[in-house]
Amino acid sequence: MKIFVVALIAVGMSAAPAKKTVRKAAPVAQPTETQIPSGATPTDDGSFRYTDAAGKKWLYRNTPFGISKVEDKPSVPVTQRVDDTIKATEDGDTVRFEKTSPFGVTKWQKKRTALTAEEQAVLDHQKNTRVAGK
Repeated sequence: MKIFVVALIAVGMSAAPAKKTVRKAAPVAQPTETQIPSGATPTDDGSFRYTDAAGKKWLYRNTPFGISKVEDKPSVPVTQRVDDTIKATEDGDTVRFEKTSPFGVTKWQKKRTALTAEEQAVLDHQKNTRVAGK
């Protein structure tokens, strides 16, 4: 048994190690450093607004990691956003709502005159999508 173990170790040590091929990684293009254009106008919050030659509006901000550049798009007010997870069903003067959440389906109903702004927006959005879908 000892001879078998010694022979096994000797065979394992005498085997030539496999050669590893090393691949060189392709060079990564370095991003150019963003600069605030000379025609940019400063705003109250410390950022800069700029309109390029194509008419696109940009916001530039100083961050701890350098200057960031994002397209200046008007934001949608929170009251105008519609929650797509809520379904509204009209039943005469009553509107039934269903919302799917990780904890299951939540159901409630309200009179049309007692709807909140969000519930009314959901109902209007669903009416508009049904009309557009026909």
